[in-house]
Amino acid sequence: MHVLVARGAADLRGLRRRFPGLRLSEFEKWPDVGQAVRHEVCGVVLRSTPRITEKDLLDLPALRWVIRPGSGTDNIDLTALRRRGITFVRRPEISADAIAEIALMSTLVVLRRAAEGFRGLTAGVHLKARCMGRTLAGSRVAIWGAGPVGRATGLLFDRYGAAVRYARWPSNPGHLAQADADRLRAESDIHVVALPLRPETTGIVDAAWLAKAAPRRPVLTCVGRMETLDLVGVAAALRAGQLFGLAIDPVDDEHVMAVGELLSAAPNVFVTPHVGGQRGDVRTELDRWVEGSIAERLEEVRV
Repeated sequence: MHVLVARGAADLRGLRRRFPGLRLSEFEKWPDVGQAVRHEVCGVVLRSTPRITEKDLLDLPALRWVIRPGSGTDNIDLTALRRRGITFVRRPEISADAIAEIALMSTLVVLRRAAEGFRGLTAGVHLKARCMGRTLAGSRVAIWGAGPVGRATGLLFDRYGAAVRYARWPSNPGHLAQADADRLRAESDIHVVALPLRPETTGIVDAAWLAKAAPRRPVLTCVGRMETLDLVGVAAALRAGQLFGLAIDPVDDEHVMAVGELLSAAPNVFVTPHVGGQRGDVRTELDRWVEGSIAERLEEVRV
């Protein structure tokens, strides 16, 4: 049996120690995987990239399971997996607290205009007088997305005295404070976007969305997927002064050029290379979970 492991998705050396009889190959993109290898693959361990489409699955005729140590599934054609009867398992909760920390840190960096001050110093300019910030305590915070990351973020912001509400959605837990989208846009000082990427959420934060939020000149923080933002609309809002500032964590390789446009649009912009879940204890726990999940899958084959 052969298992493909996306680079960075698991501890490959640890897996080889745990499963000495299992063939394990690391890959970064599908073209990296030879055709002969693909026909032997029974399992795949993925992270937020690369993408697996129905066409890709046709090249994996022996595939029986996919393991996703994390939350996002937009890079995986779940419908195609179900159609093939391929088992899919994931563990979205493990990294939620770590991503919430990034949401809080990034928002504070923008609220206190630290990103603008830092960029000034790197250019040899002292900008203390310009870096008059805002407080988090007492701010009205709108969280868009009430999954594990959104809920963890709300709890953390609440500890710092923010008034947290979630965008109303039928599947949201009933105990969460919620409001309709128009009301949240009109009344919130900070918007945290923690939405999964779906057709209905792609580019949801667009020019019209931002125009409704503009009167409060809010901070916009994204810890979901970059593609939930219409980057052209966001850049225009920054240039027009409709946003106090912007923080984005989920910047992947393919977004690097687009980030340059945002950084040039306004000084109070803080971006990070998708480091929300990059915390040692989280990585250890995810690696342990992946090992256990592979062991379960192999046991099912033996039975």
